[in-house]
This record gives sequence, structure tokens and C-alpha cells, in this order.
Amino acid sequence: MKKIIVTLALILGFGITASAQTKKTEINKDIEELSTYVNIDPAMKNELYIAIATRNEEYSKVNSTEERKIIFNRYAGKIIGVLTPAQKEMLSKNPDLYKKLTVYTGK
Repeated sequence: MKKIIVTLALILGFGITASAQTKKTEINKDIEELSTYVNIDPAMKNELYIAIATRNEEYSKVNSTEERKIIFNRYAGKIIGVLTPAQKEMLSKNPDLYKKLTVYTGK
């Protein structure tokens, strides 16, 4: 009986860890994509990571489309606010990346 409980706990633990790792990978991928287009220093990357991770965490807690739009819009301002005016201008020239970071698409 103890072996079954330990096995189930391990399976659950690995599942949660894998899910969290996937989310971190997705956030890092978005930041790296941005940094290939706009020069970002390590401090900015950290701020962007925190903003995107917090947005995703809040986003996952709600089910309403309207609430998700509000959360996305709130954090879009924070994400863009990390960038300098020159970086914002460069980002605006890449509409696909800008949309990916700032516009709610329902995904």
C-alpha cells in the first residue's frame, strides 16, 4: 500500500514539474524572440519574465473571456512599459510579435 501511495505521489509530482517547466520554456521562448528583434539587457529580461509569468498565472485562474482580456490588457501595458521608447518603436515594426505579446487572442 505504501508503494502505491509513493508511486502516485511521484507521478503527480513529476507531472506538476513538467507542466511548470513547459510554462517557463514558453515564457523564455517569447523573451528570446523579442530579444532577437530588440536589444534587451538581462535586467529587462528578468522584468519581462516576471510580468509574463504573473500574467499567465492570473490568466490561468479565470475562465471568463472578458476577465482574461482585462488581465491580458493590464499586463500588456506592463510588458511594453519595460521597454525604452526606441525599443517600443522597433517592436511596433514587427506587428506579429507585438500582437503576440500584447493582444488577447483567446488561446
